[in-house]
Amino acid sequence: MKNLQIFSAILCFCLTACKQPKPLEITILHTNDIHSHFRSEKPYTQMNPYDLGGVARIKTLVNNLRSQNPNTVLLDGGDWSEGSAYYFVDAGTNILKAFDLIGYDAVVVGNHDFLTGFPELVNAVERANTGFAVLGANKDLSDPSLNPVRDRIASNIPEYTIRTLPNGVRVAVIGLLCTEFLYYDYVKPVKITNAREKATQLAQKIKKENLADITVILSHNSIHTNTQWAEQIPDIHVVVSGHLHAKTPEPIVVTNAGQPVYVVEAGKWGQFLGELKLSFTPKTKQVELKSYKLHPVSSQIAEDSEMKLFVESQEYELKQRFGRDIFHDTWTFSEEEFYYVTKRESALGNLAAEAYRAAIQSDVGFETSTLIGQGAPQGTLSTWDVINLAPHVYSPIAGLPFPQNGKTWTVKKLTVSGTELMLLLNIPFIMADVADQGGINVAGAKFTYQDKGVSMNPVQSASVYNRNTGFYELVDSSRAYTVAMHDALVLALRVLKSIKPNDPRLLVDLSDLEDSGIETWKAILDYTKLNGGIKSAHLKPGYRYVTLEANVGIYEDDIKISPSSPGTTGYTVEIGLRNEGLKTLPSGVKLKISRSKNANDMKYFGIEHEKLVVITDNLAVPALAPGQSTKIQYLWNNPPATGIYNLHFEVFGKNLDKEANPYNNKESRHFFVP
Repeated sequence: MKNLQIFSAILCFCLTACKQPKPLEITILHTNDIHSHFRSEKPYTQMNPYDLGGVARIKTLVNNLRSQNPNTVLLDGGDWSEGSAYYFVDAGTNILKAFDLIGYDAVVVGNHDFLTGFPELVNAVERANTGFAVLGANKDLSDPSLNPVRDRIASNIPEYTIRTLPNGVRVAVIGLLCTEFLYYDYVKPVKITNAREKATQLAQKIKKENLADITVILSHNSIHTNTQWAEQIPDIHVVVSGHLHAKTPEPIVVTNAGQPVYVVEAGKWGQFLGELKLSFTPKTKQVELKSYKLHPVSSQIAEDSEMKLFVESQEYELKQRFGRDIFHDTWTFSEEEFYYVTKRESALGNLAAEAYRAAIQSDVGFETSTLIGQGAPQGTLSTWDVINLAPHVYSPIAGLPFPQNGKTWTVKKLTVSGTELMLLLNIPFIMADVADQGGINVAGAKFTYQDKGVSMNPVQSASVYNRNTGFYELVDSSRAYTVAMHDALVLALRVLKSIKPNDPRLLVDLSDLEDSGIETWKAILDYTKLNGGIKSAHLKPGYRYVTLEANVGIYEDDIKISPSSPGTTGYTVEIGLRNEGLKTLPSGVKLKISRSKNANDMKYFGIEHEKLVVITDNLAVPALAPGQSTKIQYLWNNPPATGIYNLHFEVFGKNLDKEANPYNNKESRHFFVP
């Protein structure tokens, strides 16, 4: 009897287990921040040390992965268009067509995708006529002036889409627009609304009406914000992130109502393709992580022939427009490799500011490092290389059939009083306060400043170069000065004035604004030709504005690495440091050198929390008088293996706690150990 009971129990268990459907596997492939980088950037430079990227390679990789699992959804986290001169062909239509050829299922609109405004964005979407959804949920279309285009915006940029895979699993994708207020004026009269509230409403609707089995948030917001939303938005399973060019070598896993939510992002420029494999159990509705991988889009991947021909067709269009082969000509020369950086002064930002100033012969020129397109490799530069330093927003001519010879951002001339000029010099510090933006670049002026926490107006004194005398002269409050800047900086001023209308620091009259008609990239092209190239000494950061306190600075061109001696396996690392402040830097500051954990750790390269191994953290920085420089040498013996390493350099110490400019205390660069 006992044996019969045991047998019955086992039989019952087996029958129950047999009735349980097996978990179904789905794959989510994802990219973000392509920025019209149809091809990979120059290999073995800081912007592309591993020779990654290219949409023709992406298509081959996607095809291979889809052949392994047809139950696959391919998504992009936004900023697919503006950011490279390929965008000049047709304001982003071509990258949407490329996505269609690759087989994307949904993309979200990023801030760089709506910089021409929603009506032109819709035109680009309609011209592309794709088979995938271009999403943007958190938008308000109620303004009466949108009447002629409201329905087109709503139908071409829906809030969400649902894909049913071959195995029957339904995947809902909700697209969230960038919510940073600095971009709101670009979309007027469309209004950006609360993304978290909108996603909550839609996710609950999808669950309540049983519209999908898995819900994905496709969000063009910072990965920090997206991680918070992953914990707060109910009934979601995955957040595919974009905007900060972050990489997630492993998914960020958070808990929401007792269930895991996975947050992922794949870097920038199509250099990586993320692959998130999930299992879905129909009966329990359980969604679980099976695996995650960042696939490098490497040069070992063959280019898809169809996509390669499409890219070549876009290059032909650009060659026709410029009247020459802009990809392979010799335009100018760069003395060394110049990096793209944000939140601090940069050599390329200074180059742009100088170019704008020269283009209209103004007293002062402005740029921000954040708006530089990419770095400049060492050696000969083509027209294409230089244009992509400032591949700013392209818009067609209003009222004319597309495409026409529209223009990118142009250099504007603003005439201000000396008092207003002093206010303008303070604005980058205001932007750092309200929007975590920085990286001022100025030409024709020098100024001193202090910690923004000490004074409402950090800039304490300023001098402007007088072309007649050949000297810098203190700003005269009663004199008029001309300032060169482009569309984005003008708009940033207007946005700041709108959100802080009573701030006395923003009392700058923008009514006397003239458009030179000179495009920013054209100004840089002309300037680099006139000056015989891009030269470090003239553009080096740290000399145009200085702090009232001590301020130690380290920059990319301060780092030199060379073999120690013939036949050895060691390398001499030389790091230049300079006190850019007006007070002595006391002793006690240390220099730390770290490296990537392993050679060729490409998926960790350049990410915010890269796994680094400290080589040394005890290199003493001597006391430095104002303006004094020093060079510190370190012998890096026996690197663990051949390959490319990310080397990270950082100064630290108690004397740096109150620096007004902490953004120049660290620098990274790649180095190849043969």
